[in-house]
Amino acid sequence: ATLEVEVEDSEKVYGEPNPLFVLSYSGFVLDDNEESLDELPVAQTHAHEFSSAGTYPVWAEGGESQNYQFEFEDGVLTILKAQLDISVLDAVTYYGHGIPEFELSAAGWVGSDQWDDLDALPQPATEAEYTSLPGEYPVLLSGGHDSNYELVLHPGMLTIEKAPLIVRADDKERMYLQPNPEFTLTYEGFVLGE
Repeated sequence: ATLEVEVEDSEKVYGEPNPLFVLSYSGFVLDDNEESLDELPVAQTHAHEFSSAGTYPVWAEGGESQNYQFEFEDGVLTILKAQLDISVLDAVTYYGHGIPEFELSAAGWVGSDQWDDLDALPQPATEAEYTSLPGEYPVLLSGGHDSNYELVLHPGMLTIEKAPLIVRADDKERMYLQPNPEFTLTYEGFVLGE
């Protein structure tokens, strides 16, 4: 008798071990079942733990039986993208001192993957400018993509603090019993031509 052996479709996430593939049988006669076979067929695929996201054929092979001839039907293993959380690290600058270069952090790397393995990096941007007043400004991420990762982007915060301004009282002198001279101050730290 002909026994149809079908590999059931399955899925996993990039970086996970392959799932246990399930075979379904159609065509047993009488009270026969899988235990009636001399040797069970085995499912195979070329995909492995670190195979790229996508679809891969899974086929069954082998198996022995005195009463059945096997007819195999392939299945599909779908490897889904892994989630990679990318955040902008909070940064601090001073009024008039310019916008710093923003650093990114990521959680969710698979294996030895790193920044260079991404197809395109997300880019940080803020509305704050060189002349922006002290305060807090959101830093947003946009863009970026990869064939193995679903990028989840998290904003950061740029804090612009007041610029330090040093005020010095200038040294003065006067003669005894004379009125005080006019005291003057020297400022150090003005920015933006102020």
